[in-house]
Amino acid sequence: MSSCNIISKLVFNQQLEYTDPNLQEQVATVLKHFQLAGPGSLNSMTPIFAHFRIGPGQRIVNNYKVMKRLWCKQIQDHIKKGENSEHEDILDVYLAELQKHLTAGTKTQFKMHNLLWLLRDLYLAGTETTSTTLKWAVLYLAAHPEKQRKCHEELDKEFSQDCVLSYADRTKLPYVNAFIMETLRLGIFFL
Repeated sequence: MSSCNIISKLVFNQQLEYTDPNLQEQVATVLKHFQLAGPGSLNSMTPIFAHFRIGPGQRIVNNYKVMKRLWCKQIQDHIKKGENSEHEDILDVYLAELQKHLTAGTKTQFKMHNLLWLLRDLYLAGTETTSTTLKWAVLYLAAHPEKQRKCHEELDKEFSQDCVLSYADRTKLPYVNAFIMETLRLGIFFL
């Protein structure tokens, strides 16, 4: 839910409550896509099904239609909201660039169907992969309390309890970074 919500904030400048039905439907649809098309699915074992509108291929197509419907509604709401002088999200920038090319009559790859593929890639790559990585990290921390303790000690040593960390702070956390890299390495090993 968190990673999907962060992507919604980046794309639509919209942060939803976890109880919001739209967020819940987005997350459920993305996760269903991975069940239908991800590792271990019938489609991944026999990819030829993806080319047919029957069985697993049809379920993937139908699932994408649900995602597309959700995003098209959000895009329409975003357009109705009107243009801002400042770009607040990815969609603002994309639509401004599209409008610039439409006004000038120049050829462009900024098209609505490409926007939908961009959203698909962002949501699919960002939601499930982030949550899976976090699940592996929590599993390893629970299985190795000594590593959990070392990560905690390094964080306590470098930062106060009320400090908000940023990406730039990672250089101060070599052990935590090593733990994250090891989590990624081991997670890939078990796929």
